[in-house]
Amino acid sequence: MNREIILTRLPVGDHMPLAYVRMENGRAVQMELEPPEGEERTGNIYVGKVEKLVPAMQAAFVRISPKQSGYLPLAKAKHPLIRAQRPGNELKEQDELLVQMEREAIKGKLPSLKTSLEFPGSLMVLLTDNQGIFFSPRLSAEQKERAGEWLKELRDGQKQSFGILLRTNGGNASKEELTQEFEKLYQEAFQVCRYGLTRSVYSCLRKSRPFWMELWEGLPKQEPARVITDEPEVFQTLPEAEWYQEPLQPLYKKYSLENILQNALERRVPLPSGGFLVIEQTEAFVAVDVNSGKRKGERLPDEFYYRVNEEAARETARQLRLRNLSGTILIDFINMKDKGVTDRLLRELQRRFLDDPVRTQAIDVTRLNITEATRQKVRRALWEQVMLWEQKDV
Repeated sequence: MNREIILTRLPVGDHMPLAYVRMENGRAVQMELEPPEGEERTGNIYVGKVEKLVPAMQAAFVRISPKQSGYLPLAKAKHPLIRAQRPGNELKEQDELLVQMEREAIKGKLPSLKTSLEFPGSLMVLLTDNQGIFFSPRLSAEQKERAGEWLKELRDGQKQSFGILLRTNGGNASKEELTQEFEKLYQEAFQVCRYGLTRSVYSCLRKSRPFWMELWEGLPKQEPARVITDEPEVFQTLPEAEWYQEPLQPLYKKYSLENILQNALERRVPLPSGGFLVIEQTEAFVAVDVNSGKRKGERLPDEFYYRVNEEAARETARQLRLRNLSGTILIDFINMKDKGVTDRLLRELQRRFLDDPVRTQAIDVTRLNITEATRQKVRRALWEQVMLWEQKDV
């Protein structure tokens, strides 16, 4: 598969944010925009203050900055680091504690917080809430056994013990590479946990790395991609990056990124056979309606309808990923006489979802012949990212 990563600036309203675009075989499958300056981001760690406990919701509302509060499920506050330690560490209103943003504000909802802190690197993640050693499910038994002994040595030789999650990219890393990254992450984690609560409330103790770096490091290294950029910071930071050298044509123009972005915000998505999708984001779910595109009263063979449905399954998987839509997804394929077709479409959809780095699953088909799927909420949808830039300085 031909993979390319494009890192360049493109026009959004009156601004030129940096964009990360992943291309596979010449088609965009992912587009992310850098957040505007001052926006709280996933992975940031704060000294927060409990504003309100809501036992009926089993949650707390925690202020993390003068202008921003977050939602903390009590199930994700098992072992909080609190300024005023007490037996059991049960949360009380006005408590000051360390929290990490687990998910940015999505669709008007408050950002989601947790007290189990994570310190991610490209090979591993250090965890404060568990002292075990864990592995990416994509690693082989041999890789787990080989790296597990080294990680145990690293963990047990420190003043403070952290859990370790070995990422997929760490499976083939040498002992020296693992040691180097562990020591770097350990120093960061130790400083935050040991001295974080000496800082004033609302302090941001750890800021996430540039968004493009996190996206790049999350890519499986066994799936190499060509990286092209005209952004000096990216080129200087990323050894793999190629410098774009066509000054008469901006990089975003060469790859038609403006058109890709505009099309990714449209409701209607054409299919090769003449059919089309209509994608609607509602308050509760994402609706995908598959249309054949035929004229009223026109009769077409079942083979045509199946072809449209098959194209729709492939395109739906790509559009969910490109637009970064999440939550519950309801897909209304064209009804067909052969009910066995439904099972084949479900399998095709699930197969396409395997290419998505965000956990996405085809669940079932309802009695009304609606296909249900889910996609994990990780970052803001693309339309929300665009909206943040369009509203900036308004």
